[in-house]
Amino acid sequence: MIEELLSPLASHICDTKNYHPQQWGALIEKNEGVLPERNEVKAAIIGIAEGRGAANNSDTKHAPALIRQELYKLYADAPMKVIDLGDLQPGASLQDTNSAVAMIVHDLLQDNIVPILLGGSQALTLGQFKAYERMEKFVNIAVVDSHINFNEEAELSSENYLAHIINHQPNYLFNFSHLAHQTYLTQPDLLTAMKELSFECQRLGEVQNDIKEVEPTLRNSDMLSFDMKAVRMSDAPAHIDGSPHGLYGEQACTIARYAGISNQLSSFGLFELNPAYDNNRQSTKLAAHIVWHFLQGLAKRKNEHPEQHPKNFLKYMVTLQANEYEIIFWKSKTNGRWWMELPIFDNKKYLEKRFLPCSENDYLIACRDEIPPRWLNGIHRMD
Repeated sequence: MIEELLSPLASHICDTKNYHPQQWGALIEKNEGVLPERNEVKAAIIGIAEGRGAANNSDTKHAPALIRQELYKLYADAPMKVIDLGDLQPGASLQDTNSAVAMIVHDLLQDNIVPILLGGSQALTLGQFKAYERMEKFVNIAVVDSHINFNEEAELSSENYLAHIINHQPNYLFNFSHLAHQTYLTQPDLLTAMKELSFECQRLGEVQNDIKEVEPTLRNSDMLSFDMKAVRMSDAPAHIDGSPHGLYGEQACTIARYAGISNQLSSFGLFELNPAYDNNRQSTKLAAHIVWHFLQGLAKRKNEHPEQHPKNFLKYMVTLQANEYEIIFWKSKTNGRWWMELPIFDNKKYLEKRFLPCSENDYLIACRDEIPPRWLNGIHRMD
């Protein structure tokens, strides 16, 4: 039972008298020794005070309590039922903690509750991923980080957890998307390998040039792992390995909101905030704002899909003369979001079609008689 893994919150955090009735601190039902009821719950917050695996950044274990304090001060723009399950204390090893994370996340997913993990080391992303393995469900992962954390070191850490995910057996990873990496911090060979695997990598400049291109990626993702060092030091200094370049705070919040409104995305982890390097809780407050925007998006989710509600969509068919392909696009009449069809073949025999979230830019690329890279990567992953 997960009750045995979670510690209740401090009494001053739980006392609703300390908050305005419309602040999250008053609205969120909390673990005060007994876990809150789950009826009609949309999201559950879990703090993970685990600093092991955070490369030279172990004070991240102190971040969850501080983020929670700042989050509770914020007013709920779109109230819904959210619970706070308290804190997961570190296990005997980092692997034990990840096993506990997997157990808790899986338990919540079974009840269609979105876990919000406040870390802690980004190595905990492995536990977040393993929750889907327990469901025997193929998973699309999205990561926001200034680095692509992949190396072949055996010991799990925030610098190589992706290798542990990609090499894990049995492997339920279907697609991996990396957002906001900084090219000068990334091995060129690694980007080449990611491209060969048909994984999607959007560098920082691409994200900042048109942040709307991030939305289809998150709409096609099951889980998001967000490393606070993806945000520039001037906006979020609380990391030992911060960078003068990175996302602005507003962009980080926009990405979180995109993740929140994604019907497919079912878990969110926020990691690697080190309070020892913070400035007047600047990073901690931004982390709370990021969670606030995720919750706002979650509250405004709409169940729409061209396969389920075709009358709510406009259909566009684009024939690529040079390649003799026809790509079918669907645009929502209500919010302007786009999908495109992926035809599935077996021995050149048409089997079915699948819908891939995309953007208007993919449609415009096709109109120029070019194959959209997002469509091509999707086809390759189906092979």
